[in-house]
Amino acid sequence: MFLCGLFLSLSACSRNPNDLFIQGVWITAEDQGEGNPDPVYYEWQFNNGTFYVFQEVRGGSPLASEGSYRILESDGDLLVIELYDISGDRFTYTNNPVDLRIQIDREKETLYFNRTLFERAGD
Repeated sequence: MFLCGLFLSLSACSRNPNDLFIQGVWITAEDQGEGNPDPVYYEWQFNNGTFYVFQEVRGGSPLASEGSYRILESDGDLLVIELYDISGDRFTYTNNPVDLRIQIDREKETLYFNRTLFERAGD
């Protein structure tokens, strides 16, 4: 009886597989070419409900932000999270939560969001 209760309580606490997949460090996966005004380098880190983002722009100062996230939607290979309690250089111009729609490709170990492809760089 005790083991059955323990099993049920542990299974109720199981983490979302999409949330588990995004944990770690992700960097831009594609060269954006000369003359492109978009960021040259993005690094995102997701760690159990917190995030850190670093952005280096060609000819500009690096920007960094951090905060918390929560899952709004998770269906198949789509994960929608809300970034909130954001501090730092990025996103703070509105001081409002930001929704991030993440497309997951488990086979290629990539994420696609903000019109950018990311590859896993570490845990």
